[in-house]
Amino acid sequence: MSASTGPIADEQAPVAAPRHPLSVRTYFALLLVLFALVATASAAYVYQRTAQDARAQAVADAHFAAQTAAAQVAQTLKIVQGTAAGLAANPSIGNVIDHPAGCTLSFSGGGGAGDRSHLDLLRTDGTVVCSSRAAAKGSLGSYAGASWLARARTHAVQLAPVLDPATGAHMAVSAVPVPGHGTVVALYDLDTAATHLVEIYGGGHPTEFLVTTKDRRTVVMRSVHPERWDGRALAGTDFSQASKQVDRRDLDGTTRIYQEATVAFGGWHFYVGEDKHAVLEPGRQLARRESEIILVGFAALALFTLFAYRRLAWPLRRLAGAVRDSAGSSPRSAVPVAGPVEVSALAGDVNELIGSVNRELEARKRNEAQLRLLAGIVESSDDAILAADLTGTVTAWNGGAEELYGYTAAEAIGQPASFLVPEERADEPHELLARVGAGEPVSQFETERVHKDGTAVPVLLTVSPVRDEHAQIVGISAIAHDISKRKQAEEALRRSEEHLRQSQKMEAIGNLAGGIAHDFNNILMVIRMCAAMRLDEASGDAEREDLERIDSAAERAAELTHRLLAFSRQQVLEPEITDLNAAAEEAHGLLQRLIPETIEVYRELEPDIEPILVDRSELTQVILNLAVNARDAMPDGGTLALRTTNVFLDADYASEHLDVKPGAYTMLQITDTGVGMDAETQARAFDPFFTTKADGTGFGLATVEGIVKQSGGHIWLYSEPGLGTTFKLYFPVATTGSRIESARPTATLTGGETILLVEDEEQVRRLVGSALRSFGYAVLEAAHAEEALELAEATAHIDLLLTDIVMPGLNGHELAQRLVASRPGLRVLFTSGYPADAALREGIAAARAAYLEKPYLPDELARKIRFVLDGQGLDDTLGAPTSLSSD
Repeated sequence: MSASTGPIADEQAPVAAPRHPLSVRTYFALLLVLFALVATASAAYVYQRTAQDARAQAVADAHFAAQTAAAQVAQTLKIVQGTAAGLAANPSIGNVIDHPAGCTLSFSGGGGAGDRSHLDLLRTDGTVVCSSRAAAKGSLGSYAGASWLARARTHAVQLAPVLDPATGAHMAVSAVPVPGHGTVVALYDLDTAATHLVEIYGGGHPTEFLVTTKDRRTVVMRSVHPERWDGRALAGTDFSQASKQVDRRDLDGTTRIYQEATVAFGGWHFYVGEDKHAVLEPGRQLARRESEIILVGFAALALFTLFAYRRLAWPLRRLAGAVRDSAGSSPRSAVPVAGPVEVSALAGDVNELIGSVNRELEARKRNEAQLRLLAGIVESSDDAILAADLTGTVTAWNGGAEELYGYTAAEAIGQPASFLVPEERADEPHELLARVGAGEPVSQFETERVHKDGTAVPVLLTVSPVRDEHAQIVGISAIAHDISKRKQAEEALRRSEEHLRQSQKMEAIGNLAGGIAHDFNNILMVIRMCAAMRLDEASGDAEREDLERIDSAAERAAELTHRLLAFSRQQVLEPEITDLNAAAEEAHGLLQRLIPETIEVYRELEPDIEPILVDRSELTQVILNLAVNARDAMPDGGTLALRTTNVFLDADYASEHLDVKPGAYTMLQITDTGVGMDAETQARAFDPFFTTKADGTGFGLATVEGIVKQSGGHIWLYSEPGLGTTFKLYFPVATTGSRIESARPTATLTGGETILLVEDEEQVRRLVGSALRSFGYAVLEAAHAEEALELAEATAHIDLLLTDIVMPGLNGHELAQRLVASRPGLRVLFTSGYPADAALREGIAAARAAYLEKPYLPDELARKIRFVLDGQGLDDTLGAPTSLSSD
């Protein structure tokens, strides 16, 4: 939607302008332009040629210097090595090292004035016993801390650059061993070598010599500030990798023209560079002088042109200028009437025309000002604004509409407005036209429109009638405001609230499950231990079978509490570094007995799968639960697929799944071709008591989700009725430092140590105490923590604290902290049907605390006690948990 101003139409037919030759002013201007072009081209050519010649000469000089200096450095290094080797080969050198009195050495690296190269004789411990350094007095120093010394005792060593502790200079070290006596070391001063080479081979321009190691990682020597740069790393510079680049940025930021050579003896890279600015400066000076000459010539030509122009064309130019000035003003000004008769007459005619045009423009300006204001408001709006006639055809389309709907004005204008309406709202345009055509505006109602790419766009729409100057309705206008962000925010809020409700529900279930598990497991402890102890005394098979049935029923009841804690994420996991492929293979073997032959099971396991940290038995249970659900969903047969792969969940995925942290994961995918689930079933699939099975309990998927979540993972479900179901289980990749140690089998279940038993349930305490005594242990029994503290004060030596965690008053965790603080060598074994202390559960899972879950049998207790007393996988400084803090 826009407004524009067109030219004033002449009522008469336009008259073709006569063809004229170019003006005099044009000819003069072309002459000036031609002169400038020729002069500029000449200057550019001279500058370019000069720069090319200077650059070519600099490259040749640098190449010669690089090749020559590299050869000299190689020869010097060979001499240095030969000096050290020759001295080491001297039959009497060992005696000199052992008895250095009167020893004198002379050595020069050939680095000119200030050369600090020297030759040293070292004992095997690195002590210098003789040196060529003239200034060395008293102790000659030691190389005991040098990294190369150990190798130099047995092998010849060539190394550079090395910081010489004696001189503070960077050196090339050539060390040759003297077996049984010490080492001959020749050190070549790298800090002065490059400076000396510049003095010999440097050209006429500022020159730099730079030598790097063979792998281009380190500066061996540099002629500019060698004390600062020798030995420095080259990472991130123009010299850190092989390149044919000639122009390079030097280490201090100066751009130089470089040539490279290789030092044959050490494989070093030798660079010689001349300052690019200094090389090209003569060409620039020549170009500047030529430019000055061109400017002087151009000024002289311009003055001559101006003089000629004033003499030939001044009267006509003055009239033409006046006409142009008048055309640029509003209202247009009259031109001056002056000059020859013909020019004066022409000026009068022009003034009459200007008067007529001024009157016409004045009326048009008033109308166009209003149109421009309205068009500016419409075009600057972020909302989509369009206009249509009474048939619904689009007649105007602003930039906001292009942004919101994706169609340009050319594509939209002339189309029926209904092309933006989704099919399910096909009647909406007719209703709006009828209401607005009757003069009834429709204010701000939510609806949807269709973007060019086919996506739905939620909008807040306002439709109003458009009236002419006679108040007649001639069309409609529609303003659409994009509410996508508001809808997204509302959906995000809804998901957040749903996630909060689910978390609160799981927390409530966890608290309930924990309380039930604690009390129920104490009851089961009595049942199982009584049954186990009576089994040893059973007089007949019938009695033994009855006792075994009692223990089996109690074990199934214990499994029920275990599942309650699993789906509420309160159970104690025992994670270990696990290969997901191995777990899948193990589960596949078990599935052969659970899955009928009508169902085909196949695996796609990624070979290089990353390890994960999970409870191996619980992971197997997860796979079996999902597989059994898949089996029940395929009564007539089908396909069950197990897949593993490494994935990375990015921040975008994490923003859409509130329980996911970005990072590397290992994924287990289980897919079936069964009956599938509808949306309602999927929404409740993980509820603990929801099931679609006639005889189901609903624990299966709730348990799966609990185990995955407690392991730090994420579970994703996709299903469609009739198309099967896919579960994707994401487990975080185990960190490099993760390690879980497995217990070694104990050689015996008996012992003679003293055990402090703390248990608030009397029946459990008596049974456990009796069982421990049957294994040979001395047992102190306490009903609560305060009684345990009193017993500990009265007892000189206690080997192990066996304590329930959940007790009135001080809990087992706090009791262990106090006893371990006073008895550093005390071992601790926690036991509980439900460890309510979350920090302690994390310590158990990370193998920082010894723990035995109720209900347990006497043999299991004895085995665990021997495990703790023997110190397997535990910190001896605290006896049981490495850390008992609850932070």
